[in-house]
Amino acid sequence: MPIPLPPPWRERLTGATWKREPEGESGGIIHRVIAADGTRLYLKYGEGAVADAVADEAIRLRWLQGRVAAARLVSSVIDPDAAWLLTSTVPGKTGDAWLEQNPGLLEQVVRGFASMLIGLHALPADECPFDASAAVRLAAARKLVAAGAVDE
Repeated sequence: MPIPLPPPWRERLTGATWKREPEGESGGIIHRVIAADGTRLYLKYGEGAVADAVADEAIRLRWLQGRVAAARLVSSVIDPDAAWLLTSTVPGKTGDAWLEQNPGLLEQVVRGFASMLIGLHALPADECPFDASAAVRLAAARKLVAAGAVDE
């Protein structure tokens, strides 16, 4: 297997087909996985600070289930130094894939993204357990800059 797996997943993913995907926004290692039974999944893995981002994504996906269209959280494992996220695939293509195929679809792609964002922003903020306020985001950004993790 191309990455270390948590023990509960080793048997499930034995015999799977793995395809490395481009690195995600969090810096996590992403693989498209087809399990031996044909189930199509995505696996994201990270260590250190990237593990924190992967763990946060798992928590947010769990909260989003049933609220907006999103990948189904199949499983997540969070260790002190690493995190793994296993999700279902989502049918369809990404916006950039549509535009690569046909740049004339730009308006439709933008409308699709806008519709998704309207749905996301329609969720009741008082039910959201995550604080992404400007103060929290700026503090996190300052921490990344101070750590040299941002190309200024």
